[in-house]
Amino acid sequence: MVLATTPSALLKVICHGNLELALKTDPDMQEDLRYVSRGAASWPSFYMVELVDRDTGVAPSAYMLKEILACANEYVHGNDAATAFQIDSSKHPTASFEDAQAGLRCYPR
Repeated sequence: MVLATTPSALLKVICHGNLELALKTDPDMQEDLRYVSRGAASWPSFYMVELVDRDTGVAPSAYMLKEILACANEYVHGNDAATAFQIDSSKHPTASFEDAQAGLRCYPR
């Protein structure tokens, strides 16, 4: 039912494109999403999460995602105090570099 009623252009963007960017630039895509959203309560729906910049709507490249994941992994499991300090200093409350060197993190592991 979901696939049969979803406009093909919207389905293509969901599967192979950048929905956030398409919604910012394509009025037809906005209308397609409104159409699907109106029926969401009465038929099965799908859910998706998209990692994009909230201002530009641009998604990171595959290489950038690889680097982001490596950085997150280093933050959680690694001993790189500089990476931990950079992440922990990005928003309040912040941690000191000494805390990062001691293995303390602002965000749960």
